[in-house]
Amino acid sequence: MSTVLIVDDDEYLRKQVYWALKDSYRIFQAPDRTQMHRIIGKTPIDLVLLDLRLPPEEDTPEEGTKALEEIRRINPEIKVVVMTADKKEETSLRAINNGAYDYFSKPFDLEEVEIVLKRALYIQSLERENQRLLRKLEGKYGFANIVGKSKPMRHVFEMIDRVARADCMVLLRGESGTGK
Repeated sequence: MSTVLIVDDDEYLRKQVYWALKDSYRIFQAPDRTQMHRIIGKTPIDLVLLDLRLPPEEDTPEEGTKALEEIRRINPEIKVVVMTADKKEETSLRAINNGAYDYFSKPFDLEEVEIVLKRALYIQSLERENQRLLRKLEGKYGFANIVGKSKPMRHVFEMIDRVARADCMVLLRGESGTGK
């Protein structure tokens, strides 16, 4: 079951979202950035529903923006959906620019929130699967299976590593039977 952390200073809203989502997700709640940080430190969280107007700076989106940056720094895999009463377009663009997956203005439709959460968690599962497959490929096609420890071979491995990350064509030349 996916875990969702609701970060909002409005206890009534937190409870309302909790009751709407509790059957589908394991829900945690935090009234501020400090509690949010404690929960993320102890529990693997998949998604955060984040209000931008958090105490102590409830009149601006600064505290929520700091929380968003902190979440992205702690674990960039966590999807963050911002929810706030701030109607300014610049606030939503700033949140998306700072790594938020999506943005809701309060009041919002809980059915719409559920759809966005499902989509965010689906995208997250695809990203995780992609990373898993990349690690598997790196293990299979890494240099561990190539024999050679001499200085010229280490140089060849370094060149292969550099070229492998570039999007370009490579021509390998050498005598027949050398294992190009």
